[in-house]
Amino acid sequence: MIVFKKSYELGKFLKTQIAQLNDASNSKHTNNIIVSAEEFDQMYLKDEETWNLVKDKFSPYQGRTHVIATYRHLHEIIVSYYYEKVVGRNIRKRWTSDIASFPTYWSQSDKKEFMLTDLIASFEQHSFNVSVFNYHEDSKSSDDLVTRFLCNLPHADATCEAYKTDTKSKGKDAAAVSRVSSKGYVHYDRIAKAASVKGMFQNYNPMLVKRYSVVQAIKYRVENDLGKTYTDLPQICLKKKEMSDILALSIQNGKSLLKDDFDKKELRK
Repeated sequence: MIVFKKSYELGKFLKTQIAQLNDASNSKHTNNIIVSAEEFDQMYLKDEETWNLVKDKFSPYQGRTHVIATYRHLHEIIVSYYYEKVVGRNIRKRWTSDIASFPTYWSQSDKKEFMLTDLIASFEQHSFNVSVFNYHEDSKSSDDLVTRFLCNLPHADATCEAYKTDTKSKGKDAAAVSRVSSKGYVHYDRIAKAASVKGMFQNYNPMLVKRYSVVQAIKYRVENDLGKTYTDLPQICLKKKEMSDILALSIQNGKSLLKDDFDKKELRK
């Protein structure tokens, strides 16, 4: 199994990395090859020239290439995007930049970028087989997400068993991914930014009073000294209409991807 991660513009990615695909396919040890690139989730926006490039590069594997789209509850994706693209990318910026609140982010976002319907339709239109992996299915099982993903791939029984064996031999937490959460930082940052605007740091060397360091100090104060969490702080919340719109989009997205397997009760868990 080989996993390619996004590091270049899609065209360059395909031109420079496809050789690895060929090498892997010729290896007697390889049964399945996974090509993973974040650029693929924007393919519905691409022109025919880009599509022709993709089809050309995968032409040696025609009939054997299978696209896997992962379904996740839309409201979870939206929150995840917000913390990754808005908070995560800005928590180390200078004092002059602002981190938009979630309601502001939602009101300004392109709702289509969260939906997979057009993306799947584009791949199918260009003669790719597409299957949907349900991120939430069997989520209570003892298997981690990577194992569940691999074991739901078509014609990948050998890969599934090999990965399970490898993970088991390396220990229970071998597949766990450690990530520092940016949740909470947006709330602590709001306090830090307000203090900066009030001029609390104007007599200090700006090189010493860094925004991220102040946020960390506020986090420590709230969680260690006061014994509270960011959820105890004043929140900027969505309006009921906005929450209803997100719920409606979540239901629409679930029905379009999972068809009869979709259960809207799962959205409330």
